[in-house]
Amino acid sequence: MTYWDTQANRWGVFSVSDDDYDEHTAKQAEFIIEQLGVEDIGLLIDVGCGIGRLAGPIADALPDAMVYGVDPSIEMRVELLKVESRIAGCVASLGAVSHRKSVAAGSWCVLVFQHLLEEPIRQILRDVYAVLRPGGRFVTQWMLDVDQAAPAESDVLLLLEEEGFQTLHREDDTDVTGLSFGNWLWVTSEKQ
Repeated sequence: MTYWDTQANRWGVFSVSDDDYDEHTAKQAEFIIEQLGVEDIGLLIDVGCGIGRLAGPIADALPDAMVYGVDPSIEMRVELLKVESRIAGCVASLGAVSHRKSVAAGSWCVLVFQHLLEEPIRQILRDVYAVLRPGGRFVTQWMLDVDQAAPAESDVLLLLEEEGFQTLHREDDTDVTGLSFGNWLWVTSEKQ
């Protein structure tokens, strides 16, 4: 059993839905769809999809899209595929779709990076960059300046730039969801 499988119970497989959480998720999905700005809808990738709390609503809202989930936890992937019939597929890592170079219209990564060190984050950014087509957008959420070691906004923007992304938009979570769960930054970037 991997670390991520041990966290599945905590991060979603058995989580109880409540109105605030559902409202927060719905606003996040709407924001991601708006930021992706996809016209020629094709492949979309949810990095760290968990049980599909964002992949499901986005797939429902964009019926012509092929939504793919990526998550290292087999428990979460099984749960996602069990409940979300609109998901085209779910794999353990972006490496499993890396043969599909420059094909994805967009991707998002929410509630993931705060669990990782810099090098795994950079690897995810490189893998996403490889599968995005030119002009493809990547929507990310980052935890900033909290009690634990976390990046400043300038660190996040520099990291994205170093991995080839151009920042198009940034916004704090209060503006995105109307809720305040901490100091979160949303960044929409684009592959050049």
